[in-house]
Amino acid sequence: MIRRELFEAGPPEYVDVSRQTGRRLPSYASSIVDSLSAAGLKFDDAVAEIGSNDGRFLDVLAVRGFRHVTGVEPSRSLAELAASKGHRIEQVGLDARSAAQIRLNGRFRAVICRHTIEHVADPLEFLRAIHSILEPDGLLVMELPDAGQLVSDLRIHDLWDEHLYYFTIGTLRNVALRAGFELVDQRQVRHLDSVNWLVWARASDSKVLSLPRPDASSVFASVEAFACRASANLEGPRQLFRSVTSSDEFLVDCRNF
Repeated sequence: MIRRELFEAGPPEYVDVSRQTGRRLPSYASSIVDSLSAAGLKFDDAVAEIGSNDGRFLDVLAVRGFRHVTGVEPSRSLAELAASKGHRIEQVGLDARSAAQIRLNGRFRAVICRHTIEHVADPLEFLRAIHSILEPDGLLVMELPDAGQLVSDLRIHDLWDEHLYYFTIGTLRNVALRAGFELVDQRQVRHLDSVNWLVWARASDSKVLSLPRPDASSVFASVEAFACRASANLEGPRQLFRSVTSSDEFLVDCRNF
């Protein structure tokens, strides 16, 4: 699902965003770090986090013993905050051009990308940029919303205007293959009231240039069914709101909001 039409001047670049996400670090953050060691990474291996925000996950990596961690974060204020804690930060949004600059300092054995790919305008080019900063056979760990669960459970509250894309595990696998990654493991996880995927992928030299396209009619039918169910689900609250607002006794004091 793509909702680019919300951004008349193009999708947000997040340079001026100051929203910190460290306080919402999931309980399974340590298990993500555990998976790096299980995959054979050593504490001297270079690890990067794309979309490192305020550096909270970089803190976890450092505390767990990883000595060469780098954050890539487009927000000025968040990059400065993470850097103030002693982390090496590249204050850029990741694309082919910035990836070329980052590679000048060497490639990474692993890249962590948590709740970032759904925000970027071109996921394929984004993954290709990640591939270009990884060592051969490097590890990519992604965390992202589960679109399949969103649709099946009618999780309307999980739709966010800043998310340009939502992925099922199948559509993620397809775009990852085209970028030169092979998915090697996946796990569905819950954090607060959201359902996410944790996905592990290995960088490969072979790229799949084209894949069979899904049946467009079935895709549109699925989206249409979701829209109809969502509309029906909201009709009750709409009617209640109309009945309340039509009352002569209805009064809203905006100072309370």
